Amino acid sequence: ADRFIVDGTLSDFKQVPHQHYTDTSQQPDSGINLQQVYMTHDEDYFYLGFTSERKLNLTGGKPRQGQVYIYLDIDRKRKTGYLTGGLGGDFSIDFTRKIVRWNREPETTIQLDQAGVRVMPTLSAKTYEVAIARTIAMEADTVRLDGTIDFQLSDERTQETLPAYDSTFTYTFGKPRVEQPAPLPLSKAPEADLRVVSHNTLDNGLTNEKRAPVLSRLYQTLNPDVLAL
Repeated sequence: ADRFIVDGTLSDFKQVPHQHYTDTSQQPDSGINLQQVYMTHDEDYFYLGFTSERKLNLTGGKPRQGQVYIYLDIDRKRKTGYLTGGLGGDFSIDFTRKIVRWNREPETTIQLDQAGVRVMPTLSAKTYEVAIARTIAMEADTVRLDGTIDFQLSDERTQETLPAYDSTFTYTFGKPRVEQPAPLPLSKAPEADLRVVSHNTLDNGLTNEKRAPVLSRLYQTLNPDVLAL
């Protein structure tokens, strides 16, 4: 009850101060029909929740279910970044390819997890939540989402945007609208607690040598009594 949880529902937005937009325009019948956007932030993250009329697979790599981008114009100048609609997208978040691109010199591409982008759910749905880190370390510089920014959602497959193509959402980062959560303790009492960790390791992920250091750190830190892979 005291924390904002990125879980693929919009209930948390409705419990904290937020901005909300509902699209009333006629969207293409063949598209995913983006409908609503919820926005809020804390000190570390910019939270977005959005809905579509048809199910989409945000990070599933299936273009027929939409190729959703979020374009962020952090300096509010159309002449800098990737020109699309009413903004110059300094950042573009490509969920299908799981990358974040810095569209100014020097252009840089990093993975979603490296950029601090969190998405739920990880399967087909009509409602998604996204947490975007407000501090993003790129190759040449570290960028901070602060002050006032413009942004736009786009389905690249059908050229459908939210809001309309030549319009943008404007968001101002003032005082955090979401309280900073108290860290969850990792300690447990052996005589009283039973910790179950369930992990989808994706095919041969458990035996991937590149993942070994990460998995080792994860499992030793969580110290599960039961580990379900």
